[in-house]
Amino acid sequence: MPQFADFSSFFEVGIGLGVGLSLFRIPIDNRKFALIRRVDNELRLFSHQGTQVAVERFERAGELSILLDAAVLRLEKQVKDFPIISLIGSLLNAMMLFRVAMSSSQYVTAADIWLFAFVSIGWYVLMSLTIIWFVDRAFGNIERCLNDPSIPLNSA
Repeated sequence: MPQFADFSSFFEVGIGLGVGLSLFRIPIDNRKFALIRRVDNELRLFSHQGTQVAVERFERAGELSILLDAAVLRLEKQVKDFPIISLIGSLLNAMMLFRVAMSSSQYVTAADIWLFAFVSIGWYVLMSLTIIWFVDRAFGNIERCLNDPSIPLNSA
């Protein structure tokens, strides 16, 4: 039967994940900068062309730029507390590591194992999935409007 001491490395990993995720902006920044580049490319491409299609595409890219700026601001407000939540998870892992160290010879129950797994890893998986969901909600419609010009902008 496993003892508490067997699970100390779980919480060490959890502490590292918590600190790392508090600085983790890759899903947000990658998607945001990719969309900004695409909109800027559309604006540059159609800015000096005189055809009716080019003028319409230029105007649409300008409107998408405004929508993108608003989406970035909304997303930043929605995820502003995530670094704090991540650090709270890291602190919780440190407390669990202390508890495990103080009771290292005590036997572990199945409920303890599930708690340890959630605190050390599940917390951060849940946070990461939530961030990815927020990013998709913020930028998904804008990306679809960029990919398909026939989609009306009011759906973005």
